[in-house]
Amino acid sequence: MNTKRFIFLSAIALITGLWAACSIERPQPTAQNLQLPEVVDNYEGITYPQSFKNKPDNTPIANPITNHGATLGRVLFYDGRLSLNGTTSCASCHHQSKAFSDVTAQSVGFKGDLTKRNSMPIFNMQFLESFFWDSRVNRLEDQVIMPVADHIEMGIDKEEVLIAKLGSAKYYPQLFENAFGDETISMERIQNALAQFVRSIASYNSKFDEGVKNEFANFTAKELEGLHLFTNAQCQSCHALEGIEQLNILNNGDLIENSLDDISFFGDSQANIGLEKVYEDKGMYEVTGSLSDVGRFKIPNLRNLELTGPYMHDGRFATLEDVLLHYNEKIEPHRNLDFRLKSGVGNTYEDAAPTGNGQPVQFDFNKEERDALIAFFKTLTDQQLITDDKYSNPFN
Repeated sequence: MNTKRFIFLSAIALITGLWAACSIERPQPTAQNLQLPEVVDNYEGITYPQSFKNKPDNTPIANPITNHGATLGRVLFYDGRLSLNGTTSCASCHHQSKAFSDVTAQSVGFKGDLTKRNSMPIFNMQFLESFFWDSRVNRLEDQVIMPVADHIEMGIDKEEVLIAKLGSAKYYPQLFENAFGDETISMERIQNALAQFVRSIASYNSKFDEGVKNEFANFTAKELEGLHLFTNAQCQSCHALEGIEQLNILNNGDLIENSLDDISFFGDSQANIGLEKVYEDKGMYEVTGSLSDVGRFKIPNLRNLELTGPYMHDGRFATLEDVLLHYNEKIEPHRNLDFRLKSGVGNTYEDAAPTGNGQPVQFDFNKEERDALIAFFKTLTDQQLITDDKYSNPFN
């Protein structure tokens, strides 16, 4: 056979073989207590609704979500081997039933010590520009590994220890090969897989999201009243909700319309909300050293708010009623109080303004209004998120 023809045919055979290998579902690992579906779950095909279209995406070009990468990340997320004594996993502080937040004000670490702050919920992390209550990191790939090394949370501060612990589990070689092409376990691959799984946790199937599509025809009168109060009080200037910037509906004959020009600007920022006159936990100041950051903490997403209590960075408020009473009458006049919480012409939410005398605004919601706001907050609960098997614990 002609040499050139032989080389050509060999190349074709190689390409065909590689294509076939990629097309065949790679085998899932087997272990006594690890149960994964025979056909890998779909994490790549997240289709967010139109209301999310303008949000920034923090996914690195070098680490896109893949089905096998996120599957590995899911196993890592629920595996106690990521803690020094094997007792604690990421899921120990981020429960699916709680929208991946915790049930306690402060989480319990691997030795039984309490963490410094309340565990923030995990969903729609693909769109965040910073992470943790003090916004100390900007890359999800960095964020996911920091609790593992924390001396209270999980306690593995040496890379080689973590790699050795994972290498001792019989199910990881196949998982790493599926995700990255060979069985090598490295810190970068651990971070990338965890980030892929966390980035894949999506929440956009609430009653509110349905309302965005049908001008809130699915809302009860009380829920609609709560939405009216939420927009009238300009709560969305801190807590942006996808789709609310297009709001233009009637509530008992009154037009609800957004009065802010650029809601998305405030959607992933930090604020001092007057929790204390003297902050024991100084928030972002502990990262930046700037006095203007004393008492500033990351503004949380309001989605699934019904599930994610207790509330605030230290879990000081047990209920949503407690949170609303803080904004009603308990905001402290701190020097760094966010401008959106400083009073303007008057002392009610209806005439609050970004500029004014610098005293805390009193929102003055009565009991009926607070109940309506809580009814609206409950429309933000995503039942699909908390029941989706692909986000659940694979160890049984």
